[in-house]
Amino acid sequence: MDPETKDLLEAGAAAAAILTCVAGGVVFAVKHFKSRPSRAASSPAIGAAKQEKFIYPEMGEAGQNLLHPRVQQVVKGAHVALSAVVPEKEELMVIFSGAAGSPSVQNLGTGDWYYTGMPAPLNWRGQRYEPGNATVGPSQSFKAQGGKAELDMHFDRLGEVKVAVYENGASVPSWTKVFHVVPPG
Repeated sequence: MDPETKDLLEAGAAAAAILTCVAGGVVFAVKHFKSRPSRAASSPAIGAAKQEKFIYPEMGEAGQNLLHPRVQQVVKGAHVALSAVVPEKEELMVIFSGAAGSPSVQNLGTGDWYYTGMPAPLNWRGQRYEPGNATVGPSQSFKAQGGKAELDMHFDRLGEVKVAVYENGASVPSWTKVFHVVPPG
């Protein structure tokens, strides 16, 4: 094959490879962004009232929402959500606490609850899990800033879990609740 024909074939192959990459990128972008609402659709209209209340939906992405008032039981090992919509420029802090003398206190290295890293938590910052001791139960706090906040959790011990919720940087809980972790089945 003469050198000129060889150069043309190589150039054609390179062009085809580039075109394939561009087409693949377009297909990915269309599929990826088609399922997401546009920023314009999710932003409030000019003159619209801004969200002033904290919202705790009944269901989150991982299942029932621990922060919803009707959730009073969680099945051990089942995935549940820590889900909220926080008003702009506000902060939400949630503190979980378990019973003193729980299994995590007796068997260090295990926790009473866990959160999933994949998918990554949306807008939640979890603090270090404190295992507690014979007189003080385990605890952990989570903070979220303005916007949607989602976290996938599961509980690995039976019994009572207390939740204290601090809205707007409050120094005392805005509200509290208790739910029970129950055995499967």
